[in-house]
Amino acid sequence: MPVAQTNAVGTVSKTTDAAALAAIDTSGYLLPQVKVPGRRGRKPSEFVPENDEVAALNAVERAEMKAASKVRERKAKGIALLKEEGFSETELERRRQQLKNLINMGKERGFLTHAEINDHLPENIIDPEAIEGIIATFNDMGIAVYERAPEAEMMLLSDQAVTPTSEDEVEAAAATALSTADSDFGRTTDPVRMYMREMGAVSLLTREGEIEIAKRIEQGLKDMVQAISACPTTISEIIALSHKIANDELKIDDVVDGFVDMNDTPAPAASVAHAAAISDEDDEEEEEEVEEEEGDVNSGAAAGYSPEQLAQLKKSALEKFALIEQQFDLMGHAFKNKGYGSAAYEDAQAVISYELLGIRFTAKV
Repeated sequence: MPVAQTNAVGTVSKTTDAAALAAIDTSGYLLPQVKVPGRRGRKPSEFVPENDEVAALNAVERAEMKAASKVRERKAKGIALLKEEGFSETELERRRQQLKNLINMGKERGFLTHAEINDHLPENIIDPEAIEGIIATFNDMGIAVYERAPEAEMMLLSDQAVTPTSEDEVEAAAATALSTADSDFGRTTDPVRMYMREMGAVSLLTREGEIEIAKRIEQGLKDMVQAISACPTTISEIIALSHKIANDELKIDDVVDGFVDMNDTPAPAASVAHAAAISDEDDEEEEEEVEEEEGDVNSGAAAGYSPEQLAQLKKSALEKFALIEQQFDLMGHAFKNKGYGSAAYEDAQAVISYELLGIRFTAKV
């Protein structure tokens, strides 16, 4: 039947058995008659193994091509890094020429000295690490670097041979040396190196700058003491500490570290009167002894005081604390009677501020 014949022809065998596949008759199959055009060119020759000489020449050629590629990459990288720093083409060419002259000198003689390197380097290259990097670049090119010029006999004994260097390699070495000398070349995450590089970028303080900063620190200290003297709670706490010192419940060097010379700061009238009353009560000998010991007290920290100096420190501090307590009481009376900001209140606060400025408290306070 036609349908059965169609099914027989359309059936595709999916067998993978080798015997069944071998039994298939393929003699009636028609192969394509279209001729595929061949590839142009010579016919491939038979493979001939390389001998040792040819293999060595090929290896040398590949090494030279790789070295030339690295030279071009190093040169391009060095120039790009220097351009990032804002150097003009003229400046780049001048600096590059200086290093090229240095490299050519080293190639001719086989060595360079540290003095010659310093003379030919750009003026702003003074970082020891940058100079060491340049010396390492010279060593890679076969140029030795000495502290002083070696003698001829030493050069013969050392058998120092300079590696042949092309003009492109000299250019690349100069660019690499310049980029090595740049402060931002080879950026590092080492905190110490980063700190040293950043510190070198900042100019040192001049005498005028130091004076200006000292004045600002002094003004800041005065502002701080002014704020403390305006806070009754803080003054009350300082007075409480002075009572503990007077009762030997607290050591003087736990609270007071020394005194500040207040000769340049005008004293309020109450402080002057209090100081005059104290000086009238003391004998001349005792006064001289006190001044001598006070000079020692003003000069250093309490940690290095002798027992006698600590006793004098305690005495002087308690006198200041007594005046502060007295003025604190007056400030309280003025606040109750005349209100905040009255003349009496301001005078008492000025005395407290002046006395606190003359006391150098310890870090514990």
